[in-house]
Amino acid sequence: MATLYELTNNATMLKELATTSDSDAFKDTLESLELEIEHKADDYGRVIQELTGHAQTIRNEELRLADMRKRTEKKHFKHETKFIRQYDCYR
Repeated sequence: MATLYELTNNATMLKELATTSDSDAFKDTLESLELEIEHKADDYGRVIQELTGHAQTIRNEELRLADMRKRTEKKHFKHETKFIRQYDCYR
């Protein structure tokens, strides 16, 4: 399958040939090429949406893990400080 760049380049070249070729054949070929470009652009759009969603999922997981880390640190810090004070270990 051709890249979007190649398809666009082909459409540009075809438009330049419009003056020298059969108009019906030209129109059919151009429509076909434009449909390929449209499908390719739709596919790119789907990939971009999927990657955006995946990035958001990762971002949400990062926030969840950071929150869990903060709660864990706070819990252990409180417990250890209480333990040290209880046994007067500061000296």
